Amino acid sequence: MRFSIRACALCVLLVTAPGCFAKPPIYLSPKAQAAWRGTRIIHALDTIRDIAIDANASDPPLLNEATTRQVVLVHKSLIMIVHEQPAGWQGMVIAGLDGLEELLPVGDLSRLLPYIHIAKAAIKEW
Repeated sequence: MRFSIRACALCVLLVTAPGCFAKPPIYLSPKAQAAWRGTRIIHALDTIRDIAIDANASDPPLLNEATTRQVVLVHKSLIMIVHEQPAGWQGMVIAGLDGLEELLPVGDLSRLLPYIHIAKAAIKEW
């Protein structure tokens, strides 16, 4: 059986995308709802990082190591923003994802762009 990164990526996309767009339960306090939304976005950002790492680890690598390092560094920064800015992190995270798009080479960006767009759409929903 041949492993396909595209098939794996599609499965991850189908599993994680619905969770990104779900609404927080109404019985949560406003502070808990903000934390719930932050956690959902963190999961979307984790997916971008995980896809980059898996694509780099495949044989042959689908992403080079420099690209993977950039994705991991941006991921770490964006996670810190979400944790430290309970309100108002949305604009900063979208700007960070835009910056990531500008940093990546075109060939590598095409592999990660669908996941970046999903994360942005989930952020814009709130």
